[in-house]
Amino acid sequence: MDGNRCLMVLLGMSLQQFACVSTQFHSFTSIDLNGKKFDLEQLSDSVVLVANVASECGYTDSHYKALQKMQDLFQPTKKFTVLAYPCNQFGGQEPGSSEQIQEFIQQFSVSFPVMSKVEVKGPNADPVWKYLVKSSGVSPEWNFFMYLVDGNGDVIETWGPQSPIDDIIEVVAEAVHLEEMHQVQVERPHAAGDIPHDEL
Repeated sequence: MDGNRCLMVLLGMSLQQFACVSTQFHSFTSIDLNGKKFDLEQLSDSVVLVANVASECGYTDSHYKALQKMQDLFQPTKKFTVLAYPCNQFGGQEPGSSEQIQEFIQQFSVSFPVMSKVEVKGPNADPVWKYLVKSSGVSPEWNFFMYLVDGNGDVIETWGPQSPIDDIIEVVAEAVHLEEMHQVQVERPHAAGDIPHDEL
């Protein structure tokens, strides 16, 4: 094999590996509170704020309200959603069934997708959360840890529950803006044909 062809093969392999890593988030399937499959592929090209939630935590009221606030702010762009995963690993503060969780969150007028209860750390962690932890190097230590994922499926920021919500909103806004700009570039690529020429 000549040098040029060898280089092309190696580059091809590297690109394939990169694509696999960057799109892995969207290859997962979760189960929502209604027991239905939820393919994360539908969230590609969108910014996703993933959070582990609980119904009996000291952060429950403030953080459910904050998550819904962000959903209301950015969902109209069609480039953002919160994605919540109930978890009972921290203080046993999510003991209820899917039906009980669904009934509980109605008080917050939740409009973002909420999955069925999972583990988010340890050997039995849900695959989505194994990916988030591995990609970010940050393991959730309590309820309402948040992971911001861009349209490529890369984790770009993480926050613990003590983080000021206004700071999170600022970062989310920038990520959504970048995703919108990327979409514009995809829809209107610069081409030679776009450049006006004098008539001959």
